[in-house]
Amino acid sequence: MKPIFLRPKGALFTALLVMTFVISGAPTLFAGNADKGTTEHSIESTTAVEPTKWVYGLHPQGDLNIASPALADMNGNGTLDVVVATHDGRIIVVEGNSSGTVTTPIWEKDFSSAFGMSAGTQEFASSPAVADIDKDDLPEIVIGAGSSDPNKCTQGGVIVIEHNGDVKAGWPKFSNDFNGNGCKDTVYGTPALADLTGDGYLEIVVGGFDKRLNAWRYDGSSLPGFPV
Repeated sequence: MKPIFLRPKGALFTALLVMTFVISGAPTLFAGNADKGTTEHSIESTTAVEPTKWVYGLHPQGDLNIASPALADMNGNGTLDVVVATHDGRIIVVEGNSSGTVTTPIWEKDFSSAFGMSAGTQEFASSPAVADIDKDDLPEIVIGAGSSDPNKCTQGGVIVIEHNGDVKAGWPKFSNDFNGNGCKDTVYGTPALADLTGDGYLEIVVGGFDKRLNAWRYDGSSLPGFPV
């Protein structure tokens, strides 16, 4: 395999994801730029034969923090799509098999208001986890929220989003304010999804800066004995 080189326009903090498209058969890298300020932010994909397969530009403050994108078939067409979350409260789903400069994603939404924040002010800190957690044969996005800046007050917690961008009933769930500064503590870790009860549904397990380990059912109800 030929080596692949990335030349992003901003700092590259996210981990790289690799997938092979059914159509092209070419292994493809995905990454996001992660500089705040005036640097151009983008999601980029590249292959050995296509140095830049596609680029999707983000909003001015829409860098990807240090969170990696996730790959999942979000629109049911049989190919993997790219799911990213940004510093300005947005989640973006881009067709993975795109090409060139992408101007229209599958969907892009600002979820700041779901956390009681003004538009563009909430932050997502963790990488998204994607799976069918409620056995409806459609993928859900599960992600932790909160600011990476200790001087910025956002509301930390976990939110579940349906495949079409709607917030799932019963969500989000907020973390505690461990240090008493009036801000719900950030959830940095990517949520773990597993069937802990043997009923076929996936539970959501996550720890945060509030020094708690939480476990919820898909509907937002806590598992007995949690948090710990």
